[in-house]
Amino acid sequence: MRKSTNICLLVILAGWFLLSCDGGKKEFEQANAVNTIESMEQFIANNPESNYTEQANVILDSLRFSQASEKDSISTYQEFIDTYPESRFIKKAMYMIDSLQYAEAAANNNITSYSKYIRNHPDSKFVPEAKENIEKLVFITVKANDLIQGYKQFMEDYPESAYAEEAKRRISVLKTLPPTYSEVIGTYPPGVRLTSTIAEINGYDSGQFMLGGEIEIYNSRMQVFEYGTKLTVNVMFTMDNVTYNPGDKLTVDRNKDLIKLRSWK
Repeated sequence: MRKSTNICLLVILAGWFLLSCDGGKKEFEQANAVNTIESMEQFIANNPESNYTEQANVILDSLRFSQASEKDSISTYQEFIDTYPESRFIKKAMYMIDSLQYAEAAANNNITSYSKYIRNHPDSKFVPEAKENIEKLVFITVKANDLIQGYKQFMEDYPESAYAEEAKRRISVLKTLPPTYSEVIGTYPPGVRLTSTIAEINGYDSGQFMLGGEIEIYNSRMQVFEYGTKLTVNVMFTMDNVTYNPGDKLTVDRNKDLIKLRSWK
């Protein structure tokens, strides 16, 4: 009887030894064959000291990041970073957030979106491109307004710009053209009152104008040739040796003399 008991004990010890030598290999292989977050988490929970636990943790880390990558959203990567701050994929997750946020800024493609991106990611590799795009958008706005002062300000803000030469050339051209409405307004004495008159010149004879449109009355006087007036010529006329043609846009200069305009801008 004692001999039989000893044999059983030896069998049990041999089984335990074999399991110990196995080190959780079979369970790890099974978990790895399933290859899911759940299977790896279960293996690690059941075998915290296994020879394969470290390898299982590496695989688990990869599976978690792959799951975040499948969704490929800013919120998913941020959740990954917050939940697994020790992951070896933290830098990659941060880079993906950076890339996605720059893609959003580029999709909006306006100065505000690029400026916000630069504030939030001052060290990003996309910052130089974002700055170039801002510069391009600013110049597009300057060109749309087409004012000498606008071009000058652009060159002051971006002295090394690729658009600087174009800005200089346009200033040279604009200096040969009539000013814009805003450029004339800028020459007025400080604090002057601007009239709201928007009128049409339908005729001129013996020093008298025939006018139509919305003529402001201020202090019981018609505000026609006052600071800020907007007059459009409908018929050709000559005054003080200057000929005005249909379509000409007029206002008054600092001395309240009529002056032709390039545009109402």
